[in-house]
Amino acid sequence: MLLAICLGTHLHAAENTPQPLLLAQLQVPVETLLTLESVSRETTEISAYELSRMSLTKLIHRVVADNQQIQIQKTDWMIRQAEAEQSRAIFEPELLTSIERQMHKQRNTVQESLNRNYDSTYSEHNWKYDAALQALVPTGGQVKLGYNFNELSNSMTRSLSDDKNEYQMYLGISLVQPLLKNAGTKATYAGIMSADLESLAAFQDYRLRMMQRVSKVSVEYWDYYQAQKKLTLRDESYRIAAQILADNQERYRTGKMAETEVLEAIIGVNTRKTLLSETAHTQMRVANRLRSLLALTGTDPNILNNLGNRETQPEVQPVGAEEIIPVKQLDLPIAQGASSPAPPPDPNLNTSPFLLEQLSSNRNEIIRSAFELRPEYLAARKKLEQAEIKISFDENQRWPELDLIGSYGLNSLDTSTGSSWDQIEDGSYSSWSAGLQFRLPLQGDIYSRSQLKKSKLEKRRQLMILKEIEIELKNRIDTAIDNVMRTTEQLKYARQIIEIQKRLFDTELIRLEAGQSSSRLVLEKEDDYRLAKEDALSNAIKQQRALVEMELASGTILQNYGVDSMETEL
Repeated sequence: MLLAICLGTHLHAAENTPQPLLLAQLQVPVETLLTLESVSRETTEISAYELSRMSLTKLIHRVVADNQQIQIQKTDWMIRQAEAEQSRAIFEPELLTSIERQMHKQRNTVQESLNRNYDSTYSEHNWKYDAALQALVPTGGQVKLGYNFNELSNSMTRSLSDDKNEYQMYLGISLVQPLLKNAGTKATYAGIMSADLESLAAFQDYRLRMMQRVSKVSVEYWDYYQAQKKLTLRDESYRIAAQILADNQERYRTGKMAETEVLEAIIGVNTRKTLLSETAHTQMRVANRLRSLLALTGTDPNILNNLGNRETQPEVQPVGAEEIIPVKQLDLPIAQGASSPAPPPDPNLNTSPFLLEQLSSNRNEIIRSAFELRPEYLAARKKLEQAEIKISFDENQRWPELDLIGSYGLNSLDTSTGSSWDQIEDGSYSSWSAGLQFRLPLQGDIYSRSQLKKSKLEKRRQLMILKEIEIELKNRIDTAIDNVMRTTEQLKYARQIIEIQKRLFDTELIRLEAGQSSSRLVLEKEDDYRLAKEDALSNAIKQQRALVEMELASGTILQNYGVDSMETEL
């Protein structure tokens, strides 16, 4: 009778279990997640403080902040940002300055001697100062504003003039403006626009890496949750078997039961101990995968001691059909004219009918959302824009070079610096020039022609990539929608099996009390009941995986966990 009361308490505990939390509120306790503490009732109870500390959302934020693969991809994106900033350096003005001291002495030839006042030698001591400011203008032209100042002193000036030095100045501006090749703002800005698009594509690669990691974290999170619950279920099964063994041993000592019943109970206990050990290892393996995502190392050795002394731990309540985790509501787009959400979902079905209706009726809206949010599609669009810019630039490069060359300047020469500058201000001695410079490859510019052909092929390739991504996204969303519906259906059937197995187990317990059954049959029915609950748990986790895949396929996974908004603070 004691055995029946004990087992009955275990079996019906789930019926009074309060309604579970929604997925967005459901968390794994941080201590269990990171230190692998015991799965007894004390350690599996999740306090409100622990709930706020290690929610799935916070876990994802922590992985995004610490995961090495994400940080590597983020660094690549930042490198592309730096390259985009670097591309704008073409418009940065440059200041060029120089100073030169010239000292020269030589003997004159006969002709030079006649030209130089019959001096046999010639010497000069000069200072030359040059300064210029040059820059590229948006039309592709090179503009240069220059100033030259020369302080000249030679043997001729010293012999023919009372002044030892002459001061020569030039202030002028020059322009080289392409008229065909490299002309216009499109050609000038091509490199900048291409670098910007490359940076945007790199950002989408970074988002893609984040999405992959976030989905992996979500899957590992639910795998760990499944390992926890499975360990609880198997711990419950072990305790039932241990209670049956203790009861059989007592009956054997009083001569009310055969030894074979005791041996059957021992087999049941040892089998469940094996399952417990296997599940504990699975839990540790999943926890270490989570540690890797969190860039952590090491395990807590106390878990081995906890497993070894499981008999002394407090009793663990079983997980009933109603305790299986519910489905969270996806943040899916709603078509115009669609009705507002239905009332809260039926806890027995555990999936909102409105959600399933959304998935089936709003397929086109989900696909549109994917095209707006999926990183690989957005990156492919940027690559296509980049290819179009490259074609436009290469078409410009097919033109021959025809440059307008012009200059205008003011000259001066006097025996003092002030007088020389006065001549500059007066503009009495001006000079200007204008002309055209032409360059044409004689074989039709093989290089530019080949480059244009290459760019057009690249655009064609990007169009095919974009089309391939579109097809893959549509099919992936179809698969994800079907997966959510199928796993929901499977979970419903699995819960019905739980109820049937529970009734069969209850019946076998009654038969055992009436002496019409055996320990082996009771343990078999209990094992079937446990397997049914484990199957339901597995189906619930499959459902969660399907929802994660739905979020990933629709591109909403980063928004749903607030990861995209984190980047606005960078």
